Amino acid sequence: MGSGAELAFGNALGEITLALFTSLAPASALAFVFMELPLLGGALKPHRRTRLNKALSLPLVLCMAGLIASATHLGNPANALYVARGIGRSPLSNEVSAAVVFLACAAIVWLLGFSLKDRSGLQRALMILAIPLAAAFIGMSALSYSVETIAAWNTPYTPASIAVGAFVLSPAIASVGFAAAGGDCLAAKSGVPLVAVSAAAAIVLFAVYALQGVSLEHLGNFMYAAVDVVPHYGLMLAVYGALSAVGVVVLALSLRTGAAHPLGMRITAAALLFAALFIMRFAFYLMHLTVGVGV
Repeated sequence: MGSGAELAFGNALGEITLALFTSLAPASALAFVFMELPLLGGALKPHRRTRLNKALSLPLVLCMAGLIASATHLGNPANALYVARGIGRSPLSNEVSAAVVFLACAAIVWLLGFSLKDRSGLQRALMILAIPLAAAFIGMSALSYSVETIAAWNTPYTPASIAVGAFVLSPAIASVGFAAAGGDCLAAKSGVPLVAVSAAAAIVLFAVYALQGVSLEHLGNFMYAAVDVVPHYGLMLAVYGALSAVGVVVLALSLRTGAAHPLGMRITAAALLFAALFIMRFAFYLMHLTVGVGV
């Protein structure tokens, strides 16, 4: 039998699509909300409104990509039927159903932007509805890993890390969408709150993961201690801190008036923040220690 770290790494590789989903999908849902906020008012000129409507496809596609990636974890597409049957009883089923409902609402919002008739009233109503649906999806995702039989997951740090992580990455995704809308619907001054949200969330998430790292000293099962299956947790946390700090700085610099390549800088910032989240999500799946004698 291999060491606990080797077995945990093999298991985590098998969960890599879930790491992608929990890093990307909640943040994309929140980015969709950030991007639709200017559309709720009437301040945008028609041509900018049209461009921003089109740009809503970015967080929508990213969220769908995350959900599709997570579906590969089911092994057999037919298993999706069992997921649907567990709504109300299974945290996984609740998470998937919340994602589907949010995506359906968001997709209709996006499609209404292409209507030849004036559907602005209906679109605004659905935009308002999308906000609590996004919150419900993020909440269900955060709670889906509180499993009593996996001690290292069944802690307050698990839901906190997923929920706060969405606020780390979503401002960068939204800023990419604003820049891609053309003419940049996000002025430097109004972009400051997005940078502030990302920076504050990155700091809070660092604290959450640091506390989680301390808790690993007291968790484990009959065969392995949690610290043994994640021996490089401290290094992974340090890399998260470095990547997230650089990502926030690049995002802030992209908002400067006269920035040379704002779209490229924002894509870079989003990539850095995604990588930071993904590293710690992978660390999370390394902690898969079941009660008893397994990893």
